[in-house]
Amino acid sequence: MKFKVTALILSMAAILGLCVVFVPETTYGDSDWTNEVLTEASKSIGNAGYNKKEELKNLDVTESIKETLNPKIEEEKKELEQMLEEYYQMKINGLTDTQEYKSLEQEIEALKQTIFNRYKSEIDLLFQ
Repeated sequence: MKFKVTALILSMAAILGLCVVFVPETTYGDSDWTNEVLTEASKSIGNAGYNKKEELKNLDVTESIKETLNPKIEEEKKELEQMLEEYYQMKINGLTDTQEYKSLEQEIEALKQTIFNRYKSEIDLLFQ
């Protein structure tokens, strides 16, 4: 029995040996082109990553943040200016209702009348 098992093992080894010798090397050839493709992909992707990393390293973080916040800053400036303008107009409108404002209006009207009377007198002298 031991002899039969040994003979069987030896014959299987011989058959496998012949298969390895006579099988075309397509498996080895396949791995050559796949390795080449992977190597090229690795180089290409690696170079792209390196270039992008170098580009990003050269950027100024402060300037990048400023650029992203500039629209917000401009919006806030305009809103503040509008708020101040509205507040100022509210204060002005509030002053027009005061007695002081009404007195100024009367003084201006009186000043106009005084100037009119003075120039009227000078014009009247031309006709004498």
